[in-house]
Amino acid sequence: MLYSSAVFVYLWFILGLLFGGLPWGGFMVLGLGLFIAILRWGMPTATLRRGPRASTWILLGVVGLAASFYVQFRMPQPTQTEVGQVADRLNPENPAALYQLQGKVESLPRLTRSDRVRVWLIAQSLVPSGADQASSQASQSVSGRVYLTVPPDVVADLLPGQTVRATGRIYRPKSVTNPGGFDFASWLARQHSFSGMSAETLEIIDTQANSGIWRLQRKIVQAQQAWVSGPAGPLMGAMVLGKQAVDLPYALQDQFIQVGLAHALAASGFQVSLILACLLSVLRSLPLVAQFGLGSSALLLFVGLSGLEASVVRAVLMGLAGLVALVLGRKMKPVPILILIAFGMLLVQPLWIWDLGFQLSFLATFGLIVSVPPLQKRLDALPPALASMVAVPLAAMIWTLPLQLHSFGVVPTYALLANLVTTPLLSVVTLGGCFSGLLAALFPPLGSAVAVGVALPTQVLIWIVERFNQLPGRTWAVGSISVWQLLLWYGIILAVWRLPWWQRHWKFALGLTLGLTILPIWTAQGSLQQLTVFEAGSSPIMVIQEPRTTVLFNSGNAQQSQLTVLPYLQQQGINRVDLAIATDLRPEAQAGWREMGRRIRVGTFSPVSPQSLESLHQQVVALQRKVRWQPLLPEDTARLGSSEVKILRNDPPLVQFRLAQLTGVMMSESQEAGLATWLQDQEMPPIQLLWITGARWDLEAIAAMGPEVILVSNQQADPEAVEQLKSQVKQAKQVFWTQRDGAIQWRPRSGFQLAIPPNDTSHLLL
Repeated sequence: MLYSSAVFVYLWFILGLLFGGLPWGGFMVLGLGLFIAILRWGMPTATLRRGPRASTWILLGVVGLAASFYVQFRMPQPTQTEVGQVADRLNPENPAALYQLQGKVESLPRLTRSDRVRVWLIAQSLVPSGADQASSQASQSVSGRVYLTVPPDVVADLLPGQTVRATGRIYRPKSVTNPGGFDFASWLARQHSFSGMSAETLEIIDTQANSGIWRLQRKIVQAQQAWVSGPAGPLMGAMVLGKQAVDLPYALQDQFIQVGLAHALAASGFQVSLILACLLSVLRSLPLVAQFGLGSSALLLFVGLSGLEASVVRAVLMGLAGLVALVLGRKMKPVPILILIAFGMLLVQPLWIWDLGFQLSFLATFGLIVSVPPLQKRLDALPPALASMVAVPLAAMIWTLPLQLHSFGVVPTYALLANLVTTPLLSVVTLGGCFSGLLAALFPPLGSAVAVGVALPTQVLIWIVERFNQLPGRTWAVGSISVWQLLLWYGIILAVWRLPWWQRHWKFALGLTLGLTILPIWTAQGSLQQLTVFEAGSSPIMVIQEPRTTVLFNSGNAQQSQLTVLPYLQQQGINRVDLAIATDLRPEAQAGWREMGRRIRVGTFSPVSPQSLESLHQQVVALQRKVRWQPLLPEDTARLGSSEVKILRNDPPLVQFRLAQLTGVMMSESQEAGLATWLQDQEMPPIQLLWITGARWDLEAIAAMGPEVILVSNQQADPEAVEQLKSQVKQAKQVFWTQRDGAIQWRPRSGFQLAIPPNDTSHLLL
């Protein structure tokens, strides 16, 4: 009973941490404990004979409340000398001011998606650019961990421990501004960082690097890539050390993720189990104490090389627990030990509770422990080896799919088949990579030679992943499920795991789960009429949604397409854009359309331009041969459902759009005068929304259109000019600026509102 009570305490501590990011979240957990206690007190003892007593439930609620306070207490906070705080005091009116920041490099350089190099920098001093560096008044002593990015050509051989001076712009990362977007500020805070610096120049002041395990990591990675060309070398290193330790091309990472093989790139349980199994088979003739010593040393070395990622630490601790059970000659109880390990990890680092890698790793491991044996029994018609190969990925998928749907809203259609086909290759590449890494640590040329032998199966693995990515419908956007759907889904899974009735009626449970997931999403999509304008710098991006119809205005550059537009479409359950309108024809915007075409179907592609744009036409057709090419010229109209898009004018571009009772106009920037005069000769319907996508505008023309709501979506717009719009355009009741307000949404009943309300922390829950 004491053992069981301890597990309940661990679980409620974890629950309290999870809800600690929500306002009054801890009191919600306390209220839940009190509610269960009242139910327990009012029921006969025999009804819940095996459950905790009412007083225990009250205690568990108190534990959850304390855990919510604990995670808030451990939340990092910037000090007065933090880089961003000092920069704000030095130049409060000029956030784009340039500074010279000096500090010590903390990590090896890594490439970002935007093809810049990023390192972590421990700040030491800050000087406004152009100030006399010898002046003690100009130089400010600063502290903090800075996310530094620089162009690749200015980084020669940057190593941890070196002192550098970077010149660039200090910035405070924004919280999430677009629905489905990445919360960069929260991620940085969990890394104990509150400021970033975008630098264009970098000077190494002190070339002396420190000692550390990074030297061994770098030695292994360089040896594995020395004689292996292409992405095979980096992939080999990523499968052994994790993608954080290697500059693996993001295009290849995305391909693995889209077919459901993300776990292959994250150093975690799969790698640990393989390493430990092979090591123990080699050491089986040695005494148990020697096996424990060598095995634990190998695991500690592995976690040092891979980094203190939550999934890696969890896997290594589970491996150490297995070694302890081996030495003691006892059978390990994996479920309580897994919960104890999660409790211990979160007690040391509570911020891991919001780490998606930790959550998925914990759930996948839990699923393997409790679901693989019953699944193998149900697959007894298959050969034992094949039944095991099917049961392992299926068990992990059952327990992680709800969280994936909540976070991303997309299902990798061929995930089970891809795991089944690639498992032998994953094992070969992982073991070969580990052997290559071990030899590289002793004698790099020998490690390189072994890496050449492992290159062929690695290239075959890449080829298979590429073929899966070329299959139609490789991903299916279902739409993000809500928190209550997530909890119900896991409640049903737990019931099937623990309760005999649900185990006998697992088909009913499956149907109930699918119904609770799909029906609410389909019901919402069947009546949805929504317009969303994104915060995307200077790229004008808008999505119009109504039942069975989606219209997309622009896709931004490649990074915005991948990190802003596509995640939103997936979370909305959109697998096809019926009409794609391109008003932004810059080269970087064309790259965004290419990225879009690789990931989602497009019905009709319509550039707004009098030019033929043959190169863009060929690019779009090459990606999707069934796409319809229909350029839009002045007076042309495109209709889909109740949505309507009409081109009023090319220069400056004026595009009229309708959705239900909303009529809006998109106005781009232009130097041409006479727009107001031109409007006087036009018969235009009353305009509810004027969407300004340029940095400058014609106030006379805006007043002539008389919009009720003005929306500016260009980060280069003058803040004072934006503030003056409401006073100068009398009809305007609301003025939004996406750079300040984030994404804006419109629905028929609620009208215009912020897509993400201020102080909204609901995205932190799971």
